[in-house]
Amino acid sequence: MSFSLSKSIIKYFRRKKYGRISPQQELSDLEKKILEEISVGKSYQTIADEISITSDDVQKHIRIIYEKLQHKSISNE
Repeated sequence: MSFSLSKSIIKYFRRKKYGRISPQQELSDLEKKILEEISVGKSYQTIADEISITSDDVQKHIRIIYEKLQHKSISNE
C-alpha cells in the first residue's frame, strides 16, 4: 500500500470520527473487508477467491473505495 493511499485512509477515518462523512462516502462492509485485505498485501485474485467474487469485481470495488476516500489514482498502487 502506498503512502498516499495510507494518508487518504487516515483522512477518511478522521472525517468519520468527527461526523464529516456523508452517507454517499460511507464504506460498505464489503469495501471495508477489501480494504483490510489490501492493507495486509493480498492480491486481487486472493481477495476474490476468499469472498467469492471475481477479481474484476474486486477492482471495481477498489475504484469505488478510491472515489470515496477521495484518492486521486489507482495507477500508483
